[in-house]
Amino acid sequence: MTEETATGHGWLSATACFAIGIALIYIIDVVVHKIAPEHEMTEVENLGDVRESIRQFESSKKESKSTTAYLEAQTTERAGHYVKMDENAKLALQRMGVLSALAIGIHNLPEGIATYVGAIQNSSVGISLAVGIGLHNIPEGIAVAAPIYFATGSRWRGIMWCAISAGAEPIGGLIAWLAIGDGMDPVAEGILFGIVCGIMVCICVKELIPTAYKFAKDKTHIVAVSMFAGMFIMVASLTLFGYAGV
Repeated sequence: MTEETATGHGWLSATACFAIGIALIYIIDVVVHKIAPEHEMTEVENLGDVRESIRQFESSKKESKSTTAYLEAQTTERAGHYVKMDENAKLALQRMGVLSALAIGIHNLPEGIATYVGAIQNSSVGISLAVGIGLHNIPEGIAVAAPIYFATGSRWRGIMWCAISAGAEPIGGLIAWLAIGDGMDPVAEGILFGIVCGIMVCICVKELIPTAYKFAKDKTHIVAVSMFAGMFIMVASLTLFGYAGV
């Protein structure tokens, strides 16, 4: 095999592994949608609306009214429209929250793997991934906890299911540690890094950036500035680590 052929095979293999990483995220999304078709409906559009819904719900309990779940009505207007739900509706809402927790848990597995692999490659990469994914998971946690809380009236039950869904990420890291250990074959390591790169890029483009734009509302320029600032911080930290011999 000539040097040129070997180089071509290397680029082809890296590209294939990168594509596999992207495909894995989309396959997981298909599985999640099969488990919980309502999952997409639980996305949090406005944290203020969630706070107002909880305030209304707490107020109804303090006034000794019947334990009725309040959920923001799906209208074109702003917060302030709430609907009461009967027991069947509350059971359906609780089921939606539990299924969302399981679906998000499945979705979080590759994020844990990506964070672990990034951390063993470079600690700054692992830290930045953990922070970025952690911030992204805040609205996901609300999407899990809010339906369960409104359906059951128990904050602890909502927190419990949030913890269950979030626990998938350290499990993903544990799986990666068991597979890699302290080191592995260079070829296998290259394959894993290629797949994880695809996972990282797909998560950023498909999940993190759209979520950032969603919460930025009319201040979308902040997202672009923050992205460039993050890139600069990564380059600066890697450069400093290089000078430090890390």
